This record gives sequence, C-alpha cells and structure tokens, in this order.
Amino acid sequence: MNGEIYLIRTTAEKIVPAICLKQEKSIYSFSQIRSSSKEEEINPLFQNDIKESSIQSIKAKTKRKMIKAEEGKNAKKIRVDSVYIGHPAGLKSPSIVMIKKIHHIKKEAIIKYLAKIEVEDFRKCNEVYSEINRISDLHEKLHKIKKKILLAQFNNEKYGELEKQRDQILKEIGYTKNPLFKKEKKPFLNFREVPDKGRIKVYKGGR
Repeated sequence: MNGEIYLIRTTAEKIVPAICLKQEKSIYSFSQIRSSSKEEEINPLFQNDIKESSIQSIKAKTKRKMIKAEEGKNAKKIRVDSVYIGHPAGLKSPSIVMIKKIHHIKKEAIIKYLAKIEVEDFRKCNEVYSEINRISDLHEKLHKIKKKILLAQFNNEKYGELEKQRDQILKEIGYTKNPLFKKEKKPFLNFREVPDKGRIKVYKGGR
C-alpha cells in the first residue's frame, strides 16, 4: 500500500484523498493531498524547487513555506512541508502531497483506491516526512533545555553547557548560522553578579 493514494475517512469524519506513507501493525499513516494551483502546474522552476528541497533535507530555497527570515547578516530560512507529484493516472488533476497533514487510521477507514505515485516521488515524500519528524524532536529537546536554563537562572546555578546545547539544536533546526542569543562576557560566568557600581551601603548590625 505504501506509495498508493486512497480516499480515506479521517478521525474528524471527513473523506479526503491521501497517500499511504507507512504501516505499523494495524495503524496506517497517510498524508493528505491537494490539487496544485495553476502557478504550480505551469512553473517548472517551482516544481524543481519542491523536488530538490526534499532531497536537501528541507533546507533548500523553495516557494512552499517560509519558516524564518532575518535581515542583515542572516539569510532567509525556508522549510518545505510538501512534495509535488505531478498527475498520476487515476487523479483528476496534478497534485501535491501535504506531508505535515498526517492521518493515522485503521484499515476500516480506507475507502477506495485512487492511484499510485512514482517510486522516486514516494522516496522524496518519505525523506520530507523523516526530516519533519526530526525537526519536531529537536523542537521538543529545545523546549526542555530552555526550561532547564530558566531553572538554573532561578537557582543561581551554572548553565553555560545548556546554552551550548541550545545553540547547537538551533543550528541543527536551521534558524541561523550565528548564535541567536548574545552571550554577555561576565566575570562570574552565568551567576548573578555582585553589585560593583554606585554606592554600596554596608550594615554592620546593632541599633
């Protein structure tokens, strides 16, 4: 069934066309498809961008979805979540697989066979699917590390190593080549600093 397009019934009781990406025991993972626009059909550069970006771990420039754009030193960061599959026999029009729109269903929810895509297109769909899952896992790790940094700051503990881990994950996600957080050079590492400016009043006790 992998690489085949079916009409399926989603958990929201909607009937949609979708492509089977994988099967684990009795659960099938389908990505929903949609018809491509006229611009997507007549513009070969757009189609090539979609396909090439899938191969390049979703970091190539495409026109699908922009995740982050920074002015100045940092270039635009664009991430792809769709794959153009052309016009397979059995579909009414050229189509695009929306990889992020995943439906996990049982066999009873599969209604009707529609078409099968080319092996190469299916491979690209799987690559994008794997990359999206990888990025999702990195975001989850990033969220946990940020919590640990906040806790360390609250408890006046060192968190330099946590900052390194955070910057490494941000780099893997692809937000920027440079650290997003400017590290201040403080004499006490990441501890709260002893006040050294202005007049300091010392209480010696007594009345």
